[in-house]
Amino acid sequence: MEICKTVFNLCEKSKTFLERKELLLLCKIPSENIFVDIDSERFCYAILDLILNAAENTPEKGKIRVTVSKTKKAVSSSLYLLLTIEEMVSSIYNSTL
Repeated sequence: MEICKTVFNLCEKSKTFLERKELLLLCKIPSENIFVDIDSERFCYAILDLILNAAENTPEKGKIRVTVSKTKKAVSSSLYLLLTIEEMVSSIYNSTL
């Protein structure tokens, strides 16, 4: 399965739902092909579930960032895939005293 293309497509499918909730989805996905041998159906389900969970826990007008990157472990020459989905919440809140 080609991870970058798959995650990009999942982000695109999620955008309409997130825009209705006034959330911004930021995707940082490399253009290179990264192939992995995994159960594609379960992977897609897990990624969509993480994006939806992030949406439920992000306040209105918040941002959700999805990042895919490759990293090399210092001890070996193995390559690892890093997939990050994070909520970006503003630390500035309006309050009345």
